[in-house]
Amino acid sequence: MTRQIITATILAGTVAVFAGFATPAAAVSVEAVKNASTPADHEALAAEYDKEAADAHGEAAKHRKMAETYAAGVKYGKVTHSAKGSMKLHCERLAEHFESVAQDAEALAGLHRQLAAQK
Repeated sequence: MTRQIITATILAGTVAVFAGFATPAAAVSVEAVKNASTPADHEALAAEYDKEAADAHGEAAKHRKMAETYAAGVKYGKVTHSAKGSMKLHCERLAEHFESVAQDAEALAGLHRQLAAQK
């Protein structure tokens, strides 16, 4: 069980570093992970990670849509400028990043649900 808590703490820190800038309200605190000792504590953490995952999925969807927009070209006045290269790629990379953040948060939510069930 100690190994699971250490793993959860490390993963929480990783998710917080990558997701914190986009979803600060959903960031799980290190203190909450460190002090979780009851099933209710772990269920609360799981719920926070669920919210973080949902927020990250939303950010990914937003960036996928932006990539489509850049791929179609950006209008300035009567001229459409192609931005298929760098801006499309930038948005696609952000979408991939946020999907990865969502997957990590979902895994952490599952871990905390398992910990809650063991108590």
